[in-house]
Amino acid sequence: MVVADVPIIIEPALWDKVQINLEKNRKNVGRKDEYHYLLNGILYCDKCGGEYRGRKRLKGNDNAYKCAEKRYPNSKCDSRGISIPRLESFIIKYLFIYRDFKKHFGDLKTDVERTQLLEEKITKERTKFISIEKKLKNGYDLLLDTEIPNNEEIKSRIAKLESQKRELADTIQILEQKIYESDSKNMEKKIAGVVGGFEINKTSGIVNADFDKIKKSIHEIIELIKISHQKHEKGGIFTIKVKFKGSNVYSIIETDWKLSVFKLVKYEITDDKSMIEILKSGTLAYQKTTGIKGSAKVSSTSTISTNIKKHVHLPATIKIADSELYHFD
Repeated sequence: MVVADVPIIIEPALWDKVQINLEKNRKNVGRKDEYHYLLNGILYCDKCGGEYRGRKRLKGNDNAYKCAEKRYPNSKCDSRGISIPRLESFIIKYLFIYRDFKKHFGDLKTDVERTQLLEEKITKERTKFISIEKKLKNGYDLLLDTEIPNNEEIKSRIAKLESQKRELADTIQILEQKIYESDSKNMEKKIAGVVGGFEINKTSGIVNADFDKIKKSIHEIIELIKISHQKHEKGGIFTIKVKFKGSNVYSIIETDWKLSVFKLVKYEITDDKSMIEILKSGTLAYQKTTGIKGSAKVSSTSTISTNIKKHVHLPATIKIADSELYHFD
């Protein structure tokens, strides 16, 4: 055995600290905390078009939806974050407790131009689908023909046609859904069915349902929500724009930084020119403009403001008390 003096590279005290830290890390390894966000996927920044995403840390101060374009160090947006429990609690109360909002669908007219474009598009896609089915039949007939020596090229062509067929089937299904939603009467019935399926606790005024059911219902009837913030004295004003599926109208709600009193101030009728142009083109990227994950953006739309009609039974003000806040984590 050869014994030699080796110089100390790491001080013993530091070595012991590192070993203790490694042991702690081993114990803490596991699934990260999972949080629940009702509005991820339908919440967007009205200033830059970026998606608002929930950000929550139980051990920290973060508990807000924030614009994805505000990520440091390359922040592209200065929009203010908005409290998760207060925004979610308002949306729940707006939809499932003050249910009269759905009555305004009776005043909306079906967007005829939008429906016609959708119907023209679906007719073209169905024609393509039939043509591909005929080509596939011919291709499979050729494969059965034993006199053709090289069928690898035919197989490759069939695989491409099958892929195109699946894509067209998906597109047709999306278009059919959009046509259904473009009829305000259909969406009025759907919203009434979804909203009417919830029970309210008479004592607490809280919806008797779990997170998954509430989220599913919200995403079934709301197409998107836009958030903006105007700087004023005492924290400024938040503007919340809610657009229901099957409607070309935004409900415009305002609230201060406390997010305890929400006022419905007007409607805005949207003129979604970007969607019309996409439908006129040969591609159908339209279905990917809502409910997008990541740093998706919502294309801008021109709007026309209109005053609230007196016969609409929406409450002018919705108040959210601390006792009415929903906390899903």
